[in-house]
Amino acid sequence: MPRPALLRRVVALARALALSLVALALPLAAPTAAQLVPSDAAPAPPEVGRPAGPVEGPFLVVEPSVLELGEVYWGKSVSATLRLTNVGNAALDIGITSTCGCTTAPLAPGDGRIAPGATLELPVTMTPKGPRPSDLVKSLEITTNEPSRPLVQVPVACTVLVGVSAEPAFVLFRDLDLGDTESMTMLLESGDGTPFAIQDVRFTSDLYAAEYSAGVEGVIHEVTVTTGPITARVNPSSKIVVTTTHPRAPQLSLNCNSMVAPVVSTSAQSLFFGVVEPGASSERPMKLWQRKSETPLERVSVTVVKHPDLAIEARRDEQDPLLWHFTLHVPAERAGQILSTAIRIENELGADAALVMMAGARVEAAR
Repeated sequence: MPRPALLRRVVALARALALSLVALALPLAAPTAAQLVPSDAAPAPPEVGRPAGPVEGPFLVVEPSVLELGEVYWGKSVSATLRLTNVGNAALDIGITSTCGCTTAPLAPGDGRIAPGATLELPVTMTPKGPRPSDLVKSLEITTNEPSRPLVQVPVACTVLVGVSAEPAFVLFRDLDLGDTESMTMLLESGDGTPFAIQDVRFTSDLYAAEYSAGVEGVIHEVTVTTGPITARVNPSSKIVVTTTHPRAPQLSLNCNSMVAPVVSTSAQSLFFGVVEPGASSERPMKLWQRKSETPLERVSVTVVKHPDLAIEARRDEQDPLLWHFTLHVPAERAGQILSTAIRIENELGADAALVMMAGARVEAAR
């Protein structure tokens, strides 16, 4: 008879051997996450954009940090939702602007304040305006009342597809003079290889006309735009509306502009007189000459538009006949103000040769 202690040991070994055989017969189970991570491993980092612990004051978390809108055809719109969460313990005040008119994210009344722990789902829409395929990236600028982050920028991106692309993307005639006519040819090309025909080309201004092959199918078309004789020194503009048979671009709207050259050229685009004491004067030089002949002007006078209490005098330099000295006289009553006004510079060449530009100054406070 075996002794009791020895008997108990034999029974225990038999049980262990039986359990081992059962384990070998079973399929292996996948290890758990806790088994894969050592007990002394560092904790997982916080979610991107979110603070690791409690936050004093307002704190904005934007999800996603980059808003990808995917593909969109030119002239169409694509939208997605931006989640704005206040993970702080105080109310978050926000304002939203866009770096481009093609991207909008309007705030509804009352949405400018986000309570602690609350989330605002903001719809964002992008409508590409350029008739060319491109990867378009713009930004939403979110102003906040966070002391350390008054401005948060969120990139908004999409891939622009076009049914019909235009090269150049707009028509611009430069340096036109009275009586001038000019022409420019633009190419309209199928963006996906689908043949199409031009049905019609119209302008919103009678100054322009177009030549093209109507009703002829192809993947590339030429459209020649011509400006009529320039009759006044204004910068005319128009929309070009092209109607096509392309299924993804039945109508294109392009810009057409003409830049009429001035009679008089200047060395500056505006006159800023700097900081001026109230009741004092300030002088700034600027060159003026006849554009075509490059000859000096004989007489120059200045009219301040809508501000009759301001006066600007013009005096020609004694050494340089192209150089004129402009002096602004500031009334004492203008103390502490920032002056900004349009001025009209006239000369002996007549009304067509008059110049309109901006002038300004900062007036010191009264002492």
